[in-house]
Amino acid sequence: MEELNGSPFVRAFAMVGIPYAAGIMNFVVISAALSSANTNLYLSTRMLFSLSRGAYAPAWIGGLTSGGVPLRALAISTGGMFAAIILAFYNPKGAFLLLYGTAVAGMFFVWLVILASHLQFRKALGAKVKALPLRVPWHPYPTVCAMVLIVAIAISTVWVDGLKYTVPTYAALLLLVTGVYVFFFARRSRSISPS
Repeated sequence: MEELNGSPFVRAFAMVGIPYAAGIMNFVVISAALSSANTNLYLSTRMLFSLSRGAYAPAWIGGLTSGGVPLRALAISTGGMFAAIILAFYNPKGAFLLLYGTAVAGMFFVWLVILASHLQFRKALGAKVKALPLRVPWHPYPTVCAMVLIVAIAISTVWVDGLKYTVPTYAALLLLVTGVYVFFFARRSRSISPS
């Protein structure tokens, strides 16, 4: 079987014999990749800046230059991109799965935090929960069940090639870092009431 080592679109145009189509397609793909990278750099910079200004991340990250540029948040985001490039250079076969596993671990973690927040929100409301226009039936069982299923899915990645180290490792790392931050810093700097 012939190994695929290029874009399927480029190979299809080359096989049909359309002149310069492969080069044009390569240009389109590279432009789309650069556009996506630029968008993600902007989004991650703004997210870090907003988290810092909301006291959910260290305050020094939210600093602005005289021109109003969040340079520190931009530098951290750019550093993450460089780390991904270095990873892809030194481990081209495993880089995608490593980054994918990190994203999946983050997704699991975010959903666990959302579900835990829902449990805490309902507990803080007390009797006022009856006034809510939309309520989860049989509370708290669906929320707890969803949390158990997410943990079970995360554990099941141990048996998936390419994800058996990334998801459990990064999920545990995210839990540890967030737990330490909340315990030592966030609790002291913020106190938010459910109202």
